[in-house]
Amino acid sequence: MPFESVGACRKALLLVTVLVAAVLIAASLAILLALMLRSAADNGSESSYRLPTDVKPVSYALTLAPFIYSSNPGDCYFTGSVSIAVEAVNDTDMFKLHSVRLEVPTVRLRNSTGGDVIVDKIEENVEKQWLTIKLGEPLRAGETYTVLIDRFKGKFVKNGKTGLYLSSSYSENSTEYYLVSSQLEPIHAREVFPCFDEPAMKAEFNVSLVRGREFTALSNMPIKSSSSVPGNTWFSNSVEPKVVIKDDFETTPTMSTYTLAFLVAKFESISHSDSKGRVFTNWLSPELVKKSNFTLSVAAKAIEAFEKLLNVSYKTNITKQAGVPLLNFEAMENWGLIIYQQNILMYNENTTTTLSKLTNALTVSHEIVHQWFGNLVTMKWWNEIWLNEAFSTFYSYLGLEWGSESDLDSHFVMFQKYLFDMNFERKRYKVHPIQMDVSTPTEIDGIFDYIVYQKGASE
Repeated sequence: MPFESVGACRKALLLVTVLVAAVLIAASLAILLALMLRSAADNGSESSYRLPTDVKPVSYALTLAPFIYSSNPGDCYFTGSVSIAVEAVNDTDMFKLHSVRLEVPTVRLRNSTGGDVIVDKIEENVEKQWLTIKLGEPLRAGETYTVLIDRFKGKFVKNGKTGLYLSSSYSENSTEYYLVSSQLEPIHAREVFPCFDEPAMKAEFNVSLVRGREFTALSNMPIKSSSSVPGNTWFSNSVEPKVVIKDDFETTPTMSTYTLAFLVAKFESISHSDSKGRVFTNWLSPELVKKSNFTLSVAAKAIEAFEKLLNVSYKTNITKQAGVPLLNFEAMENWGLIIYQQNILMYNENTTTTLSKLTNALTVSHEIVHQWFGNLVTMKWWNEIWLNEAFSTFYSYLGLEWGSESDLDSHFVMFQKYLFDMNFERKRYKVHPIQMDVSTPTEIDGIFDYIVYQKGASE
């Protein structure tokens, strides 16, 4: 080979080597940058929508007082107070709380001996949906503190169906009564009270609800005590009601904010007890409640079936189901207080079709099995929501006494095909992985779709 050719080959080889090395270096830097960004996101950096992990919640004492006693819904609002026991995981001179559209007059902080910790500044980030509380002295790792927020206030969003929202219940003697219900999944607890609104930040909750005398208040746990207080204690600008009832509920299990539930309404109930003495109750408006016996029995039988199937006992002795006129989903699996669109709980043997009977029973079974998949065992972040919804969709068929196993198999296949066709025709069908990275509130709200539920259940 001529000398010139050898030289040219060496130059070409050197150039290729340099190019390959450059590509490898660039790829390594890209991977390193991605890891650094993920690490920063996990620690709540300014570019992230995740809360910092320097402080974690232990328990909440929350009081909510919805004012729903005006004939003009625009005059209705809610107010409340919250005390959050927190633990400092690392030394830090700031922490963040989620808060959306809430008037927060002040934030106070106390140490374990009751002494005040100086709060220098409170900054609101509307995009990230949080308050940054900057301190005049650092919190010390391993120490416990109490965050105190008194008399925050929120307005009901017109035609809203998330957070704490207002809807018309029914009319009686020409008077229209309103009810207040909640829908906190996935990221709407922050619309109700300042909190650490991420699924992994679990805590215990001590909830109190303030209501008019003729109303019923429901939350996740049973009521442990009730007391009368002057109406102007909570509703300072209102003449009525002169006296209100404050219901204090038992402490919840350690749970995520999104499974909290609140309901204040003029409802009535029917109840059923199982062989273990556990009480199951359906709550609806007076004209509808007696039409819900079927779904009450479905819930009791589903819990018994899942206890046997999963070999894990159900965690509460009282299970409440409530039907409301408006709900963002067909149902919501709040621990101990499952809320449905009211038609889901209805059954009339003369008018309800077999298909409607089955779909309503499957919805009830789906929400019941969520008490294990989602409430008891919870994903760390919303990119894994399919672990909640896909498993609950699949297992919902196993909670029903509906013919043979082969019948349930055929129903499962039929419904997957039906729902696929329905979503495709409505142009809601889209292809994406079952597990997707989500960060922003819009991305998180948008992940609840056919792929997560039906495709995930079919895997």
